[in-house]
Amino acid sequence: MKFITHSHKFANHIIAGQSEIQELYKDFVEAVESITEQEIIDHFKANYEGRSKSLSLSINALLDDKLTARNWVPQSKLFGENDYAKDKRWRLDFAKQTEIIDKSWPGQEIRTLSGIAVEVAFNHAEAIPWNLLKPTLASEMNHLKKETYAGVGIVVAATEELKEVGAFDGAVGSYEKFLTFIRPLSNILVSPIMLIGLEPPKTFFVRLEDRPGNKKVGFIEMI
Repeated sequence: MKFITHSHKFANHIIAGQSEIQELYKDFVEAVESITEQEIIDHFKANYEGRSKSLSLSINALLDDKLTARNWVPQSKLFGENDYAKDKRWRLDFAKQTEIIDKSWPGQEIRTLSGIAVEVAFNHAEAIPWNLLKPTLASEMNHLKKETYAGVGIVVAATEELKEVGAFDGAVGSYEKFLTFIRPLSNILVSPIMLIGLEPPKTFFVRLEDRPGNKKVGFIEMI
């Protein structure tokens, strides 16, 4: 899949400046770019065509497959304390950690744990602030025992064009909508975040048909 990006709090410079984080980001990008339009078509037809309407479930499942195959940890816990560890609201969609080695001090080698925290945001637009805050929690110090440490966050959203072509629910928060939230939340979102907007397929779209009970279902239509 192709995508566009927006860098918050110099996320692009941090990724470029730390080789370990750069490798993780490259790994993530390769996973996204490896999702082909044919894979989306095949997955949607096998699982959702005529029963559901949106490509979001197929894209989410394919992204899950690609990332877990690259050893990204799904449903990664933000905090280690039991009450929070058991609650899925305090989990990231994916995370991958690495050791940062600082050799800038003569004769010293300082090792710290860092990584990338990922949220795939195909849910309601009302969840946009929470989707942006969770990677920030993974990046910042906290009085709770941390389970996941991240130097950079990634938030994946559908562009408005993908929402239309892929028959996403109108209430889903788009990449463009996320951009309108980042500015007023800038003083709260103190950690670097790379916002990724997934672009629509070029060879097909989802055609909707009405069903009884005011239900709509989708079918792949080639262009």
